[in-house]
Amino acid sequence: MATSVIKNLFYASPYSPLPPGVGTAGITLQTDPGQSPTPANVKDPVLVIRLRMAANPQIVIAVSPTSGPTTSVTTAFIQPQFPLSATDSYMLDVIWVRNGASLPSINWNAAITSAPVIAAEVSILSASFDGSNVTAILDYGPSGMSVGAQVNVYSLSGGVYVNVGSNQAQGNTVTVPVDSTGFPSVFFLSAQAVMPTTNAGGAGAFSGPFSLGPATPITAACGIPQAAKTISAAAYNGKTLTLSWALDTVQGCVAPDSSRIQVLSNGKVIGTYHGGPLSAIIPLDVYNQSGITIAVSTVSNNIGSKPLPFPLITTAPVITNVVANKSAGKVTASVTIPTGQAVQGYLMDGDNILAGPVTAAGNVLSFDYATSTYNVEGMVGLRVAGNITSADGIVTGPRSAGAILLATTPLLTSATIYTDPAGPTKWRIDLGWERLPDAASAITSYTVSLLQDNVSVATQTLNATFATLSIDKTAIDATKTQTIQVSATGATGGASPVQTLYALFAAPTLTALLTTQSQVAVNWTAPQIPSGNIMPALYQPVVIAGGSIIARGSTTTANSGAIALSDIAVPDTGNIAVMVSVALGPVVLQPDTGMAGGTSATPILKAPMIQPVSADPLTNIATLHWAAVDSAATYTVLFTDGTSHKDISTTSYPLQQALTTGAQVSYTVQANNTSNGVALAGPPSIPATIPTSVANISRVRFDGSNVGMEWAAVADALSYAIFVYDDLQQNTYTAITSQTSATFIITPAAGRTYTAYVQPVTIHGTALRGISGTLFSTGIYVSQQPAATAYPYVYLAQAMSAMGTAAANPPAQAITMYLPELGATAGALGATPITAGPFSITPSGVAALPYKLTISASEEAWSFNTVAIRPLLQQDYITFLKAVEKPPAGNVPGATAYGIALVQSAIAAALPQTFAELLYYNFGFSTATTAGAGYIDLRPGMVLRVTASDYINIPGSVPSWINGYGPGAPLDFEIGSYLAGANWRTGFDAFLSTLSSLGALGVTTPALSSGYTQAGLAGAVDLYYPQFIQPFYRLYIPSAINAAWGQGSNSTQSNFTLVAAASYTALQNTTVIPSTTPTAYFRGRTTVQVLIKVMVNGVERLTPVGTSAGNLLEQLNMRPAATSGALSHLRIYRSVTPAMTGPNPSDSLGPLLELRVDWNGLSTYAMGNGLTALSIPLLPGDQIFTDKTGS
Repeated sequence: MATSVIKNLFYASPYSPLPPGVGTAGITLQTDPGQSPTPANVKDPVLVIRLRMAANPQIVIAVSPTSGPTTSVTTAFIQPQFPLSATDSYMLDVIWVRNGASLPSINWNAAITSAPVIAAEVSILSASFDGSNVTAILDYGPSGMSVGAQVNVYSLSGGVYVNVGSNQAQGNTVTVPVDSTGFPSVFFLSAQAVMPTTNAGGAGAFSGPFSLGPATPITAACGIPQAAKTISAAAYNGKTLTLSWALDTVQGCVAPDSSRIQVLSNGKVIGTYHGGPLSAIIPLDVYNQSGITIAVSTVSNNIGSKPLPFPLITTAPVITNVVANKSAGKVTASVTIPTGQAVQGYLMDGDNILAGPVTAAGNVLSFDYATSTYNVEGMVGLRVAGNITSADGIVTGPRSAGAILLATTPLLTSATIYTDPAGPTKWRIDLGWERLPDAASAITSYTVSLLQDNVSVATQTLNATFATLSIDKTAIDATKTQTIQVSATGATGGASPVQTLYALFAAPTLTALLTTQSQVAVNWTAPQIPSGNIMPALYQPVVIAGGSIIARGSTTTANSGAIALSDIAVPDTGNIAVMVSVALGPVVLQPDTGMAGGTSATPILKAPMIQPVSADPLTNIATLHWAAVDSAATYTVLFTDGTSHKDISTTSYPLQQALTTGAQVSYTVQANNTSNGVALAGPPSIPATIPTSVANISRVRFDGSNVGMEWAAVADALSYAIFVYDDLQQNTYTAITSQTSATFIITPAAGRTYTAYVQPVTIHGTALRGISGTLFSTGIYVSQQPAATAYPYVYLAQAMSAMGTAAANPPAQAITMYLPELGATAGALGATPITAGPFSITPSGVAALPYKLTISASEEAWSFNTVAIRPLLQQDYITFLKAVEKPPAGNVPGATAYGIALVQSAIAAALPQTFAELLYYNFGFSTATTAGAGYIDLRPGMVLRVTASDYINIPGSVPSWINGYGPGAPLDFEIGSYLAGANWRTGFDAFLSTLSSLGALGVTTPALSSGYTQAGLAGAVDLYYPQFIQPFYRLYIPSAINAAWGQGSNSTQSNFTLVAAASYTALQNTTVIPSTTPTAYFRGRTTVQVLIKVMVNGVERLTPVGTSAGNLLEQLNMRPAATSGALSHLRIYRSVTPAMTGPNPSDSLGPLLELRVDWNGLSTYAMGNGLTALSIPLLPGDQIFTDKTGS
């Protein structure tokens, strides 16, 4: 078997990005035909390889194909079905076979060679590049074989990774020679496990060819970083080295994340430090040592770049002969400059640098102070120090110890400039200075001078430490610079350094004068300070009265200051002025009122007196008020939140927006003016609080003229302000009260709406209004027209503009209601509008309430006359319900019985109705019938009271009419709805209805004969015979009641007879003929009443249908015959729950509305018969309170 046939063998894992040059994950083997020629006995050969387990050769994992585009005579490829394991060992058998040979026909015993395949992984821990070689430190992962490693170095050239070096080793360190000739220095590293292909056991020599495992991916994390190109700065102070450098700009290199700094002594590394990517600060103790070199290498992910070395300067120069050359204005010093290097020098004051660095020339350091901002003359303790630098100044060595400079000058201690008391046309300058520290015998005199642009204006020479100069004011030119000079003359004629100080003859210009409660604050504009001045400019505000300074503030370098009011003794005349003195060091300009305009001003000393706050009840905008200040032109309001409002020309200020309840807002007010061109602001007022408490109205009741209100008490209120405004924001009523309730009268205007407001009045003023109260409330209102004009009626009203009057019907308005699905299926009514008279129903577009029921603003619905039940409206109502039940268009099923009941309830709740129509639309009560005296429909919520008279039969001879029917016990049947399967039904007893719906109740149909004859019933259960179980019921009242002394009747015409119908349409066609209509009556002489449930003072009560509100009050002996105090405590609430007037619950009326029988007093419709608003019939659920207070 040949052993040198393999040229390349590598495995690329599918878990990692493919290495450069590898197109597909898997095992690739390339042969070297020159080392092992193709067998001549194989015709049309292809190379085939087989992958198997090394430990168990019988387990074959994959075999490469013998034909196809991926086969050749020199290369074979296998892509295993699963990634290879690092901890398992694999072998690859190699053989040439005929192109297209079947895999089973291959004789693997004739394989030319076998080689190991490895999947172990190797990672790079760190690496460094010295310019020629890359040295990498590796870590090995688990492996099923003993492996070494190969490190590859790639150059990124034109977007392609080119191998510029590879090497193998068995240890943890691999050094790779790099040959990047012709390629950019953009290097990336990759590592992979290797094993000799001819040494599968690992016991032989570690040499190629190798079997290569998966390579680590090439990413930025394995790149050699951008190297340091140049040193930017290297400063060594003898203890610490501070370094910075610029990176190379090779495109594609990764950025460094740190650096490695090596210190070498004569080429030997004596220390290694770590720094940042562009700089480093390292401790270094190599002072005065020679042969020190620093090497900087950038680092990224522990991979270092080629180092950049440079020599370090570790010694300091020796400085001698430091002198101050007064005539030349220079300080000079001697120093020796090392060959090839430079020396920098510094003029030092302690640790502060006064001058420098300067570069030594001709072994001399020279500092020119004649034109600088410092002056060495008169200073003590100056030194000259230096350090050695590289020729380009980038590398600097330690600074030397300072060499002392000796120089003194006279020190001016004071120079006060002011108007000469002897005459206002002259300036006077009082000067004083200190003697030199030199011996007195060495000094003959001192000279003091005032110069203007370096030309003497006045001078004195004397042997003293004080002097006075007097100068004409006209001699001072404001466009020129004035200075004061002091010098000493020595015994030998030499002069000391001259002290020169700048002088000012223009006072600061005031910009603002603000008086607070404790001080007068001043702002000013500084005079032009000479550009050469180095002394601090000190300012001091002063107060002048009668030409004399009576108070001074503190000195400051700022452009503002203050004087305490306690320090100012205001003269009786009250005339004071504020000015500011200015000092440049000891040179002080003392101001007076004779100086230029704007340099003095008279302050405002009085604060505004705060008056109570007012607040607009409509907008809740608070307005601040204060008393006027005599010297004020405008005012400023300052709030505690830091905001302010200026230039207020009146003594009040409305806030820009309403404050929130409970907001903590305080304010002060200042007076403003100008004086001598200076802005003035007076002291702030005593801080005041804007009241933000609110009075929330809890009750408002309005009956058309009388208003009653209540509101919650406010803790800090002294009283309360009441306002009523209409919708045009016109005030209708105003009052003040100390109570938390009020009653008053207003006369409303037609078409207007009114709102009441209450504001607490506190010690700080009027606070905010809280919850307001609308005088008019949506409700159910009774008519005011007399019966001779219109039968009494009732209607919904949401505004006074919708009210009727004693002379007219209410204005017509459309009433829209929303209903749920009315049929058994969605869209049961179709899309075509169903209309009859004022009634119409259309799709609403609202998913939850898909139908919109409208009562139009038509005369038919809204016009009332003396007719009790309007026939056309009644007929359109019946027609409309029939059409809803069976729509005339669209071939749709229409509404179910339940849907009809919903429509009936909605119309009954919202339709304007006469008192008589209330009984018809709510109960179906009518006397217009051919079957008996009248009828009433039984609807859920009613109570059917059945009173069966007991028959008294006394045997023997008794007087006439003794035997017959007597009183009997009543039975109440509660009418309610229930479901029988999917069908909505009306029942007479909830328990029996439940049994019937479950099919658990079997009741025999009453026996019947011809005509109107039928057997009577005994109890509620008999009403559940099959034909009688329906959704609609009607009770017919007989035309004549059987005589109590008779023996009763079995005719449906002579009894209170119930009939049942399966639909509303069928209900309209019912009779009391048992053979055509399911009928029922109770045997004997039985009377039937229909009752409803109402609430009286919170207690449920049964009352017959037709009972009026007045009837109920009569029972309590509380029915008023006219407007009286009883009406103020009477409340009647009526449910309008079925009338969903909006698509959302929040948009809808109700569910309870008050029935207003007190609007404009108790309406009386006729004289002498008691027909009043209280004659209105009660409806189910009405709630009556006779002792109600509030709304």
